[in-house]
Amino acid sequence: MRILVIDDDYVSRLKLKTLLSEYGDCDAVPSGEIGLQMFDSAKEEAIPYDLVTVDINMPGMRGPEIVKAILKRDVNNVTKTLMVTGVVEIGEIADSFRENCDWCLRKPVNAQNIEESLKKIGIVKR
Repeated sequence: MRILVIDDDYVSRLKLKTLLSEYGDCDAVPSGEIGLQMFDSAKEEAIPYDLVTVDINMPGMRGPEIVKAILKRDVNNVTKTLMVTGVVEIGEIADSFRENCDWCLRKPVNAQNIEESLKKIGIVKR
């Protein structure tokens, strides 16, 4: 499985990359703009990402905007999206689901809640 982590916070990005590397090849980038470039490159090379995790609150492109752009590019519907947030504001989480992300995970992330989230979106079997 190919995984892309998009998070502007270095520590969060590193932690997600470390935890998700157990499930496949994992790339991590600090912005939505770079993430979309990586997504497009992977698609052009015929090795698309199976999962993209996106932090909700980032400077520049915000998480819901990134997910919307990914879904528009993912015409074959092969990529699952997982929003990650430290925000407890229910409105932010609702906005993420309105943009059709597959699941929303609250920080702090750990091995258990990562695995539970991957099960919910059908990447890891129960």
